[in-house]
Amino acid sequence: MAKKVDLQERLNMRFLTVSYKDKQETYGTSNTATDTGSIALDILNLPDSVLEELLELTDPMMELVDFLNKNRNPDQKTLCRMMTASKNVFRVVDLLREVPPFENQDFTWLDENLPKVFAPEKVRKAYTERKKEQGEVFIQALCLVAQLGFGIRDFRKALIPLVESLADEDISRNPKGFSQKFDSFFSKDEERKDQWMAFSNVSVEYVPEEKGIVRRMHYASFPSMFRSNLYEALAAGNAPKRCPICQKFFLTTNARRQKYCTGYAPEEYDGLTCTAVGNMMGRKFRELAENDPTIVLYHRSVDTLDKRVERGTLDKELAAKAKRIARDCKDIAIADADYANGEYLTDMLPDALIAAAMRS
Repeated sequence: MAKKVDLQERLNMRFLTVSYKDKQETYGTSNTATDTGSIALDILNLPDSVLEELLELTDPMMELVDFLNKNRNPDQKTLCRMMTASKNVFRVVDLLREVPPFENQDFTWLDENLPKVFAPEKVRKAYTERKKEQGEVFIQALCLVAQLGFGIRDFRKALIPLVESLADEDISRNPKGFSQKFDSFFSKDEERKDQWMAFSNVSVEYVPEEKGIVRRMHYASFPSMFRSNLYEALAAGNAPKRCPICQKFFLTTNARRQKYCTGYAPEEYDGLTCTAVGNMMGRKFRELAENDPTIVLYHRSVDTLDKRVERGTLDKELAAKAKRIARDCKDIAIADADYANGEYLTDMLPDALIAAAMRS
């Protein structure tokens, strides 16, 4: 009997495994937790040039899978198509090594196991034993890789309208508001609802960890993982939003109506951040302080310092030094997106500010 790709094999691969806890997720073999929805965000921001290259490699694979499923007695030309498809599998894997969200994965399992299916001698065996184990595994594995191209293309085509509709002024940027828009988006089209809302062949396990229980989901396909990740984000109150300056999507994690991403604007803006460009466009386009995550973090840290002074756990003079350092860090972060998205997040912690003040 032909062997099926079972759950344990998917567990070993981990490219189709995402763990969720609170408002954060951990993808596959990565040890770094990110905001829930980060995978969907990376797929939305995948450069068109990368997607075109991926489709060029995977579309012929899908055609071959369909052909092999319908024709169990292919001619000699089919072997050539299988050989070409196998070479493209390795090219796809090499491409993914540099592409978020896959770049942080451990590719060791793939590097060890792909040759067992797609090495030339294995492909020839799959061709001669099409109805046996090697042939079945070849088709299943090829189908899994082939799904990447059309999975990303269809995900973006179908769900970018949903993502962009979440920015409507009458929609609250919280789980309740997202749920209402989610329902109205799919209820307009029953066929789309059946195609995009339902899931099959997804395994879930609950894993106890020191800080709480983690929900770990193992998907049967990449398209399922992408859309599930978006839906998990909306359920947690996180949502992608398109930056009007750079046109990239960024992830909002609270109810504030943040206008711009925290990255750099296109090259023609000479190294300015998107927020800075927006502020230069006039009051109507200015990012309000209460919506700017850089400013929000600054105020949160200053408030914490003030409360410690009130409680008598922090010297007033030392707090004043710490607040001056916080202000300097904030000014740097506003102008430097790399700093704002990196060291600023730890430099602005109250204890870090106090330590810096003690050193000054």
